[in-house]
Order: sequence, then structure tokens, then C-alpha cells
Amino acid sequence: MNRLHAFPVIAYLLTINSWCTPHTIGAEKALTAQSGIPDSVQNAKERIPQLLLKQVLLGGPQTERDELRKFFSRLMDSPYARQLALDFIKEDIRAVLAFEDVPGTEIHIVNGKKTFSTFGGHTHRETSPETVHLNRGYLQANKEAAPDAIAHELFGHVVEHAHAKAAGVWFASQYHRDGEINASLIGWIVSAELGGKADDSWGREYINHTDRFCKDFSIMSPFYAQILSTEEMRDPAPVYLRRIQDAEQKLAGLPKLRAMSLYWLKVIAHFTGSHHKMNPASFSDIRNRFDSKLVELRNTESDLCAVKARLKFLLGRRDKMDLTDWMNWTVQLAAADRNHYFTRTDAEVDERKRILAALYSKLKPPPKTIQGRNGQFTERQLKELWDKDTAHHSLIPWKPID
Repeated sequence: MNRLHAFPVIAYLLTINSWCTPHTIGAEKALTAQSGIPDSVQNAKERIPQLLLKQVLLGGPQTERDELRKFFSRLMDSPYARQLALDFIKEDIRAVLAFEDVPGTEIHIVNGKKTFSTFGGHTHRETSPETVHLNRGYLQANKEAAPDAIAHELFGHVVEHAHAKAAGVWFASQYHRDGEINASLIGWIVSAELGGKADDSWGREYINHTDRFCKDFSIMSPFYAQILSTEEMRDPAPVYLRRIQDAEQKLAGLPKLRAMSLYWLKVIAHFTGSHHKMNPASFSDIRNRFDSKLVELRNTESDLCAVKARLKFLLGRRDKMDLTDWMNWTVQLAAADRNHYFTRTDAEVDERKRILAALYSKLKPPPKTIQGRNGQFTERQLKELWDKDTAHHSLIPWKPID
């Protein structure tokens, strides 16, 4: 599942770090030699998706399949993605890729750009071959983030599901945090290699504040809520209880955030209404941003309620199981710290974190404040306008939020 990407010339990336280039280019040369095509990186970039799409069946109408091919082509501009694609091909892994409608997805224009904030993709592990669904919103918005969403799902989840089955840890892997963190790191690395055009706030948060990220991540969705670190697997019950408390605390703060957005929308209406008659078009970006925030808060509330329900269900299993069944379940989880598979995935998390940090050190971080387009009010300018207006009025029709 991919909610952690809110994700161009990359010539410099071919030499920025030795960690990927020699191995990747060497693998591409071997591929071109075996395939009988000219020994060049460009031809390899064209050839890899051709081979990959022999193993990944594209679903949906022709127009959607054409868009998926475009995303694959862009994905191959990433050296790291090319290497993972070669591994995928070598292991002969199979998958289906298609778009689907994700509940709660609404397209908004923020700073003149179409965007959405719901999940970007999901891998259905119960199908054979596994099916990867991308949010159909990518057909209209956030297109720059679609390639790293594909990498997250296809080279992260689908590949690791195959590895977990082969290692005999399929059950425990469904509850282990490494699967989601490694898939996220793959997507963030690909996004960075593609020039950092997609929103990278989650990736930077993980690099700079890993513990805080993991806490927020653990109550982002019902699926994320149930997954655990190796240490947490030894005794999941207190971890789940703590996450229920975290979800309740965050739920308690949502009404104030919602009221704040509604408040500023009312301020905008005040200035564009009959009293001031300011041009509504000058407030379109900031109005869209508050509208988008309200949608995001509504989805967050739904997700947090689902998180609580899922965790209570898991704890209820403990209460309803006899002691032997509960012990068998937890023993399977606790055994993860003795399994070579999770030792490897732990090491991959550390290595990919190092790679991503190196890439971010070469990329200019995004501005902390949103820059307004020409003729558009920013939040700071709106607040200044409102402060000036209220200074001349002892009475206003509604009270501001504390």
C-alpha cells in the first residue's frame, strides 16, 4: 500500500553515488549482450520495460494501458528502478497492473496544480498472480508521482511477497514493518532519482525523524496499524493498545483543525462578498487548499476509526482465542527475530535509508512555506488582510478560532 508519496534530467545521478551506477550499468550491458541489441544504456532503458511487460499484465481499457506504459517509460529513467526491474525479470515474478477507483479520492487544484491525497496504490496479495492497483486519480493528477508508486508496489511489495513465501515466513511477513518501509524507501529513492518532482515530505520525515515517522505511520491506516517491528512482534498486545490511544488522541484534535479550515473559508467569503467585493479569482488557490484540507481531514477521520476497529479486532482475537492459540500466533511473530529473512530485510532498510539520505543531500529541499502564484493570495497575506480588516471593526459576525 502506498500512501507515503505525496512523490528532469537526472544525468548527474548516474555519477552522484557509486552505490548504484557500476552495478546497474553492468547489469544493463549484460542484458543487452544477451538480448542481441546494441550495448548502450539508452537501448537498455528501452529494452527493460519491454521484457518487464512480458511479466506484468496491464489491465483496463486501451487508454489506461497506454498511460501505464508511459509511467513505465518514465520509471526507467531511474537507475535504481532499472536494477530492481532486472531483478524482477531474472526472478520471473508475475503480476497484474491496472487502475482502480479509490474511495475518498477527490481532485483538487492547489497552487494551480491538480492533486489528491488518498492512497496511491495497493497490492492484492491474495490473487495469483498478485494484482497491483493504482489510484485512477493518477490519470488526472499527481502524474509525476505515479512511477514511484509503481516501483513501491511492484518492486517493493510484489517482490517481497514472493521472497517471504519462498523463505517460509509468509504469515509473519504480513505483520512485519520492513515490508512497508522497504517498499516506501524504494519509491522515495526512485522519486529522488527522477529529480524530486513529486512531494517528498514523507521521505524526508523518515530520514530526519524516523521514530516520529514510525509513530504517525502506525495509525495511518488499518493495515499499517497492525504491522510491527521485530522487537514489537515479541509482545504485540501493549503496542496495539498504545496505538488505539494514539488514534483516539489524534481523532480528538480533528474538530479544531476542521473548524480552522472552515473559519478561513468564511474569511475568504467575507472579502469576496458584498462588503469588500474583492476578486474571487485571487483567492482560488487558497480556497482550493482549504477545501482539499477538509477532504483530507474527512479521510483521516475515517482511517483513524478503521484503525481503532482493526486493532480492537486483533486484541479481541486474543480475548476469544484460547491461550494455546494466542501463544501460537504470537510465537510465530516473535520468531521473526531469529529468521534470516527478517535479518536481511532489516539490513535492506538500513542500506536504503543511507541511499535516500545521500540523494536528499544533493536535492534542494522544498520550501517550508507555500509560494503563491502571481495574483493569488497566500495564507500569510490572507491573515495580514484579515488582521488589518478586524482592527477597524470592534464587532465581527463570528469569533475566530483560539
